[in-house]
Amino acid sequence: MDQNPTNNQRRIDPEAESAVARPHIADLQFADQCAALATHCEASNLDFQNLAKEIETVPAVARRVLQAANGTTLGLTRHVQTVEQAVLLLGVRRIAEVIRKLGQAAPPGKPSAATD
Repeated sequence: MDQNPTNNQRRIDPEAESAVARPHIADLQFADQCAALATHCEASNLDFQNLAKEIETVPAVARRVLQAANGTTLGLTRHVQTVEQAVLLLGVRRIAEVIRKLGQAAPPGKPSAATD
């Protein structure tokens, strides 16, 4: 049996495919950045480290995610210091919810919340 895949059998790296399919988050307006991040949370091949890195590219979102992780509702005895820790503690559903709410509250046409 031939080990080389035919054109119909060629495997596409999901990460490479998704990079082509969506624009870089930093190039989007803030509400669109939030929508893209929330959609990324719903991906079936979600990588927590990759999600944390993408969240970190939007400082206002990273700050809000850290605030949510350090809020009193989790009852933590120590301070969450990184976005990756926050993603792991809050879980994907809660992260997506936080990001969606932040995006909905953004004024229309705001280019980026990086300076907030």
